Amino acid sequence: MSSEIANQANSDKGGFCFADNTQLFVKRDNKEVLIEVKDIKLGDELITGEKITAIIQMDGKGVQLYNVNGIFVSGSHLILGTDGLWKSVSKDERAKKAINTSEILYCFNTTTHTFPVYSPELNKSIMFKDWEELDEND
Repeated sequence: MSSEIANQANSDKGGFCFADNTQLFVKRDNKEVLIEVKDIKLGDELITGEKITAIIQMDGKGVQLYNVNGIFVSGSHLILGTDGLWKSVSKDERAKKAINTSEILYCFNTTTHTFPVYSPELNKSIMFKDWEELDEND
């Protein structure tokens, strides 16, 4: 992804997305492999079938992150709530302000505009919306 697009994204929407140690399950060599977002590649297929169509890296300095069951993510990102509704992470009852930071934040576009993120505390994934599905006010 070009730096011009990332810079425009930063100025339009502010820094947001996932810390660099966030993990996703991908299919590689006919196996499900848990990898960090910094190692995701264009075209990777996630375990729920969607494919990565864009990778967005942003400056994470000064961005407040939230801890959602061990997933460190910005407050503006959309998460599927326990009530089955999409909401901003900052409004989700599972989210706690974190002291952790990340130099670089990652977000993705997928073929379904959603993707599962692995929660190390729950030992299962939680669904999030992708970059394209984020509200313009985020």
